[in-house]
Amino acid sequence: MTASRRPARAVGMLALAAGMMLPLAVAGPAHAAPPVAFSEPGIHEFTVPAGVENVIVLVVGAGAGGGGGGQGIAGLGGGGGGGGAGGTTIDCRLGVAEGDTLEIRVAAGGVGGAGGSGRPLGRAGESGKTGRVATTVVGPGSRFATSAGANGGQGGGGELAGGAGRGGTAGGQSRTCSDFTEAQPGEPGDDGKDGLVTGGAGGKGGAAGSGVPEECPAGTGVGGNGGAGGGPLGNGKPGTNGGNGCVVLAY
Repeated sequence: MTASRRPARAVGMLALAAGMMLPLAVAGPAHAAPPVAFSEPGIHEFTVPAGVENVIVLVVGAGAGGGGGGQGIAGLGGGGGGGGAGGTTIDCRLGVAEGDTLEIRVAAGGVGGAGGSGRPLGRAGESGKTGRVATTVVGPGSRFATSAGANGGQGGGGELAGGAGRGGTAGGQSRTCSDFTEAQPGEPGDDGKDGLVTGGAGGKGGAAGSGVPEECPAGTGVGGNGGAGGGPLGNGKPGTNGGNGCVVLAY
């Protein structure tokens, strides 16, 4: 995984909110409330305070699970599972009014695939899962912003090949809730390594798209790592789960 796949976003969440609110200063009083973060998977609600006409929304999609490592056979290790892809980040501005309720759905990270086991001649690991539900914010008039889960890493090979699993690809999508929408796809996961005399190493999970706000927990939107392949006659290791999604609101 290299850091050169995507430049880091230069503008932070607070700077973004401040820059977008400048043209709106005449329309209402300035607000200095701190950003509100939602990082626990599930459904949440946010009631718009008095005097607020626009909310800056930043959504981080859930990361995908890593693939499980393959089971080894006599004289040959199993292949490592591929890493899961990171979730996509998006940001936009949602027009609101006092008392409006925003529904926030935070997705759980994809579950890592199980390692291969249970066969005398080797068994492939299971592929990691995507974030099952998109991280979504729904506002008035059914306007919304959403970032879908990324793709899981492929399970490592068993049987005679001992081949490595492929890394998951970025699978997030963005939908505009108003204007100023921008999407930053998550990184794909790394491929696992082939099994040789020993089991192959699992691939590293991909990072979330650039611009994850500091209010979100560490590991938000990160893809899970692939599990290592088992040594000769050994079981493969499971892949790790992807990071949960996160939503941050600023106004």
